[in-house]
Amino acid sequence: MQASWLTGRDITGLLLTGDMYAAPYDLLSMALGAQPDRVRAITGRWRRADLAQTGRIGPGPGWCWLTPAGMRAAGLRYPARRPPLAGIGHVPDAEVHWPDVDASPYPGECWAVEAELSPKGAARTSAIMTGLLTRTAGWEPPARPGRAPRYDHVVYLCAPAALPVVRRAARQPARPAGQPDRCP
Repeated sequence: MQASWLTGRDITGLLLTGDMYAAPYDLLSMALGAQPDRVRAITGRWRRADLAQTGRIGPGPGWCWLTPAGMRAAGLRYPARRPPLAGIGHVPDAEVHWPDVDASPYPGECWAVEAELSPKGAARTSAIMTGLLTRTAGWEPPARPGRAPRYDHVVYLCAPAALPVVRRAARQPARPAGQPDRCP
């Protein structure tokens, strides 16, 4: 990124937003260590520099996504566009792509990582697990569904308050009939 006014926090936020194609304000708040009103100011600077756009995609927090100039500045080659409401689904907090080499403990696997800081309802948590475990497409628009699930495992990192709900949901995921149990 070449803009001299960009801080380390700006670069972190722009890369996170670009890598995920769009980021909700609550995720940006956690990743940047900033209060929600500060996130609005940060993304406002990005908008004024034509690096990002912001808006509502559905219920819940506001979202930020990069413009073509923002994607170029971040060194990303993904297409830049406003994410559609129907296509956003639940975006995992992170992905781990294990290298496809003999020395890798899980060669060629892709894992979704969820950081659960506060408890959600068991039904919502179960639906998120099911969505991640059955997703066959990537996140990049317009990703096409594949034949195999995108994720080999979904790993939850839980705050103590969220752990009972996550355990309950993992025991009874609302997956389609015939879908194997892929919760570790």
